[in-house]
Amino acid sequence: MVTDTQFKKVKNINVVNVAKGENNCAVESVTYALEGGTLTVNGNLFAYEKDDTLTVNVYTDGEETIKAFTTVEAVKNESTPFTLTCESSGFSSLKVTIADEDGLGQDNEYVIYNTTSESAYDTLIVSDTPFFLKTALGALINAKIDVVSPKDYLPTTGYGLYIFDSFNPQAMPTDGAVWLFNPQAGIKDAGFNVQGELILEASEKLEVSKSSSTTVQKLTQDLAQNDIYVSKYMRCGLYQNFTTLYSHQGNPVVFAGTNTYGNRETVFAFSLHDSNLPVLYDYVVLLRNLIRYSFPDIVDKTDYACGETVDINVVANCESVRVESPSGGITYLDINGATVPLVLQEVGTYTVTLNIGAVQRTVYVYSAMTEAERAPKVTVEEEIRLQGMPSKTGLDGKYDLFTVLIIALAVIFIADWGVYCYEKHQLR
Repeated sequence: MVTDTQFKKVKNINVVNVAKGENNCAVESVTYALEGGTLTVNGNLFAYEKDDTLTVNVYTDGEETIKAFTTVEAVKNESTPFTLTCESSGFSSLKVTIADEDGLGQDNEYVIYNTTSESAYDTLIVSDTPFFLKTALGALINAKIDVVSPKDYLPTTGYGLYIFDSFNPQAMPTDGAVWLFNPQAGIKDAGFNVQGELILEASEKLEVSKSSSTTVQKLTQDLAQNDIYVSKYMRCGLYQNFTTLYSHQGNPVVFAGTNTYGNRETVFAFSLHDSNLPVLYDYVVLLRNLIRYSFPDIVDKTDYACGETVDINVVANCESVRVESPSGGITYLDINGATVPLVLQEVGTYTVTLNIGAVQRTVYVYSAMTEAERAPKVTVEEEIRLQGMPSKTGLDGKYDLFTVLIIALAVIFIADWGVYCYEKHQLR
């Protein structure tokens, strides 16, 4: 038996104890800031067995050249902070390592990957009254925003975001995210249908979702929870997986999800001109959250602890998500949804590749060793023994009734065969 536990008494078993109690240090909680051409790296060192003098190095983009280093007096059983600075105009990967060797090398490095979104924010607005949308988006994104009237709209491609305001396209765009305001009727492949207009006698307040789901939390982040009033809206029925953000008497009024093409879609079942939303503080904040939702990074961060779950954002037109584990195992994840979970079961770097049409986007996720695994503690138990127990498997020297029956039948068959052969011999 191979174990990291020490036993005082051992009987009938050969115990191989691999818990040596070796000296071990770890680097943890690494963060960085990049400003004005200066890269500042902060983190902590942890020494488990003794006070230790440790050298910390910083590398970028897989290069072997040390960008910066420092010597730290790490205190036993305490997190000892460190700070490193160097010149940098940017990087795709940042690695911090302890240069000194110890009993466990897997916790001597910490890796962070840069996941700046590669999404194209170019936007097409189809509306006769685009002022509220164009003004807000112009302040939130640095991209081309084109506006056309519904009567001049022709199906097109090449935009990251399509916004249809009080207008229904004949077909849903297939190559970008979609926002729909005041849809006039159901649209094929949109994932919802329109059941008619509901006109209210007086403007009534919408109810914000109280769900604790990750999508709701992200889309309602930083909202002041201003009261949104509408005078009328389209009653919609959802037949695909949408998350409702605002509702009225149980009817979804603002909801988000993915359409048949797998592209992210947000629906406002009312016209901005039939509500007080454009004059509220929450208007710009909500649109900012929706932009982040419509143009997601593949992962929100790249450094996790082994055993944690990573939510991978399924971006527009994604056809497959391929994951290669640190040990080289390949898996393909189910992409039927806005996000797909990945449980990190190994220490090291996971390679996540999304096939988006003819383009591949790859990000790297680092899975660090957990504190419980890297602490070199020797556990002592009183006793361990190996003891056999009687069973009916026939492997313990005992025979069950079925075995006895088989043996008896075998004896009878052999005796009968012997008599038969003797008689045949005598008759010749």
